Amino acid sequence: MKFAKRVEQWVEAGIIDSASAARIMAHEESRRGLTFVTAMLGIGGLAIFLGIAAIVGVNWDRIPGLVKILVHALINSGIAFALYHVIRQSKTGVLVDLLAGVLAGLTFTFIALVGQIYQAQEPTWKALALWLVLITPFLLSVARSQTLMRLWVIALLATYGFFVGDQIEKLDGLVRSLMIVMPPLVMIAVGQTTWLRSRFDVAMTQLSVIGHIVMVAHVSLAQIVWRTTDQWILYPLPDNNILWEAFIISVVFALGIVGLRRAKLLIEMPQEIDILIVLSPIIGFLPMLGAHGDWPVIGAGIVMAYWGYCGWVGIKAGYRRALDVAVGFIALRLVIVYVEVFGSLLQTGVGLIVSGFLLIGLVLGLRRIFAFMKKEIV
Repeated sequence: MKFAKRVEQWVEAGIIDSASAARIMAHEESRRGLTFVTAMLGIGGLAIFLGIAAIVGVNWDRIPGLVKILVHALINSGIAFALYHVIRQSKTGVLVDLLAGVLAGLTFTFIALVGQIYQAQEPTWKALALWLVLITPFLLSVARSQTLMRLWVIALLATYGFFVGDQIEKLDGLVRSLMIVMPPLVMIAVGQTTWLRSRFDVAMTQLSVIGHIVMVAHVSLAQIVWRTTDQWILYPLPDNNILWEAFIISVVFALGIVGLRRAKLLIEMPQEIDILIVLSPIIGFLPMLGAHGDWPVIGAGIVMAYWGYCGWVGIKAGYRRALDVAVGFIALRLVIVYVEVFGSLLQTGVGLIVSGFLLIGLVLGLRRIFAFMKKEIV
């Protein structure tokens, strides 16, 4: 058992004594709770559920639409009543989050069922938007699970993605550009708002964290443009004046986030976070604001330096694995750019041998540099 070995290491390191270790292990054993009886009951319940699902699936076309809706509504009502009963008993934790997640999922399937029965021809984002309107207040009120809130943020992004995909060709260049580059900055600003954090800490934390992830992904993908100026990821590059307008608006919005933090309207964060927020739109727009040739090495160098800074910022913000993740991405990008530059040399046997030694040396050297940086930071 990995946890038992870890507890033993804590005892050997003098972090805890043997008595504390025994209490920790006893507590963890009591939390496991999976016995032969409960396992068999669970398997039996699953078998019954699958049997009912099979019967319903075979006769699905024969079941009247109204009956389908009523049965689904009864199931939703049963889950809602169970959740109300659990909350009324002042129980919190996994059971509440599980029931809340199930009810949220069933609400979506109910909307989909109604749309199927009445042959609604509306875009997907409208159904998702209706679902989010219905479940968001409910989830923010009862759910406390990071995983559930993370899924809620992903659902927000998916809804926005479907909306953009449906509307983007109808919009002018400036609006289209802002719809692509602004969401992560908005997520960060909303997720770090002091008032919202004090009331919905888990949800807003996940919104902010995923906003930073999306921001880094945007900046990283934008560096692909260093390879060519013919396209902007998925869509043609807008007019240069439009790009400059979008760039200025993005930087001003990023500076606004810093200003709001200084005014105590956003939660306290390390200064390095604010620098990253301001630098990201600048680096993201960099390959698109000036004419250039096919410069893949420039793009690779910028994105590796950017990831290195992101790892350092993550360490400063308390995410101890951030630098490890950054090093992994940098090493992968280093291998890719090495193959891009020296690809023809790889075609010969001697070239393979020399390239292999050089590549190993580069990767090991990079690991040593970042290990030293991590030690100095910590």
